Amino acid sequence: MDKYDLELKTYYFDRKQEIKKEYVGYVSKHNEIREILNDFTSNLLFNKPEDPYKFAKDYFSFFNDKANAPVLKPLIISGPWHIGRVKLCLCVSVHSCLSL
Repeated sequence: MDKYDLELKTYYFDRKQEIKKEYVGYVSKHNEIREILNDFTSNLLFNKPEDPYKFAKDYFSFFNDKANAPVLKPLIISGPWHIGRVKLCLCVSVHSCLSL
């Protein structure tokens, strides 16, 4: 049993070193990661929010252009031929574009 424990520990240690090397390489290629995380940590510790998860969500939503985009719900228009579905679709799309 000890043989397997030693092999398993060696495997996990080696794998941990590989992953660490991979992560360090990635962060060194992308210095902005360190800057973003340092800024976030500084803001978090300075503001000391009651809900750190909400604070993180709000803080990082700045970087997500789609976070503030309106949620669009699908509209399905069906019916028999020649009742004006295309005209209705055009009308709905023009009005919904104007309201954005």
